[in-house]
Formats: sequence, C-alpha cells, structure tokens
Amino acid sequence: MMIYNQTTIAAVLIDDKATLKRFSKTNDSVILQAENPSMTDWPRIYTSGNIRVLGKLVGVYSKKE
Repeated sequence: MMIYNQTTIAAVLIDDKATLKRFSKTNDSVILQAENPSMTDWPRIYTSGNIRVLGKLVGVYSKKE
C-alpha cells in the first residue's frame, strides 16, 4: 500500500497517458498539481475512478557534467 501526502509526486494514468503530478487525495477525489508554473490549467480535480495511480516518484537521477 502506498502512502500519499502533500509532497508525493505520483505517476498517474489519465486518458491512457502517463504523467507525473503532485498528488493529494480527499475522501472522494484526487487533486493533481503540475510542478511547471507555465501550466496554468492545473490543479485539476478528478474522481477516484477517472485516473489510475501507477506509483510514487522515489528519486530523480541525472548525469553530472
């Protein structure tokens, strides 16, 4: 069982497209927030049945130059 809180970034499936979004859950809905400030149409609220949570982001790796 995954634990979600306000700092969780989750991989979610929306309309058969995977994306990473900041995730929070209420009693009957899920709120997804984009980290990119240029995405002005976020946050979005979904009922729990409209999206599928694939997992939780646990790390970011990048090549150091």
